[in-house]
Amino acid sequence: MANILELGLLEGFTKVFTFLLIFLVLFGAMELRKLFGEGKTGLHAVMALAIAFMFLVFPKGLELIQTMTPWFVILFIIAFMVIMIFRFLGASESGLMSTVERPGVYWTILIIIIIIFIASIGSVFFTGEEGAPTTTGGGAVPINASAGDVGGYGEAAAWATIFHPKMLGMIFFMLIAVFTITLLSSNMKPS
Repeated sequence: MANILELGLLEGFTKVFTFLLIFLVLFGAMELRKLFGEGKTGLHAVMALAIAFMFLVFPKGLELIQTMTPWFVILFIIAFMVIMIFRFLGASESGLMSTVERPGVYWTILIIIIIIFIASIGSVFFTGEEGAPTTTGGGAVPINASAGDVGGYGEAAAWATIFHPKMLGMIFFMLIAVFTITLLSSNMKPS
């Protein structure tokens, strides 16, 4: 039975939508930052078009964008809702802007973006479809896996890698190093 929520017909247009998304985001970023100088709109359009066509030809790159996009939409919706809640509670626009410009907020958003990017790369490029090692019996663990390996492929393996004890230890150590460097290099006034 056909209904209004049937999106099967739109699946044929995913490449077109992804192409348009890549083109518009790149063109907008180039126009906003004036990448090649003032008044170079045509050059920005051609560069964005060329990069979008490259993604269209490279199927894994297209799949990477299609995997990352929903996560960025969710991140944007959450940020929008948080801003709306603070505005409803009486926060001023200038107060919100000064909060967003703080290094802690900036770095938190950047770290979330990096995690989305790395998880998407793991989901797209490490699925095990092409050239995957053989498995033992019916399991998904490769024959050449050792006791410390995550095993398996795809998104589950990416998350298992991120939450592996050695990886968590390394992340914890790096956070300690970052905060140590930040505190040591900050302008502290003598009391």
